[in-house]
Amino acid sequence: MYYGIDNKENLRVAFSDFGAEIDAIKSLPVPVTDDPNGDVREIPVEFFLIGDTIILGKALGHMGSKSLYSCLFCLIPGKALKRAGDWDDKKKYADRTIDGYIRAAQLCEPDGAKRKAQTETKRRQQSERTNSVDEAPLFHIPIPNISPPQLHIALGIGKRFYKSLEECCWKHDELNAGLTSVVNPTKEVAQLNKDI
Repeated sequence: MYYGIDNKENLRVAFSDFGAEIDAIKSLPVPVTDDPNGDVREIPVEFFLIGDTIILGKALGHMGSKSLYSCLFCLIPGKALKRAGDWDDKKKYADRTIDGYIRAAQLCEPDGAKRKAQTETKRRQQSERTNSVDEAPLFHIPIPNISPPQLHIALGIGKRFYKSLEECCWKHDELNAGLTSVVNPTKEVAQLNKDI
């Protein structure tokens, strides 16, 4: 368990050796229970990485949610994600791979101090060149095995829907009490759902 400030530098120091150890584990010996000779069978090991998007981004060496390619899992430009109602759901963007993260990190400015001193223009140019990657991943876990916590996401979406419903109820009550002039609460509910 890591207790500390979860910036990229600290995580890199805390987990650099750990990441190499994980990469080295390909299988584990497991005793065969019904074998009288006590034979051992090698069972392949598959690792998963689960965390919020901030931790996942830091573990992958990603520049963050405000970068040019803000998605950790594909190469959709961040500007295409501004409003859910405007998404082109038929357009397919290239999936990211752990090898792609590694290759992109090799194109980065090697020294962290120099990277921090980069101008916004230089940082944007690097983001374009490296698909918004600025460091090598801590762990070489395949992208399909990396996931944000599902319950956390569902709770967040549910909270936003509840808040939207609550706001609409207040506006409806205010309108019925003659306190404000709301144009159309039903239309506002539809717009709030579109914004989500």
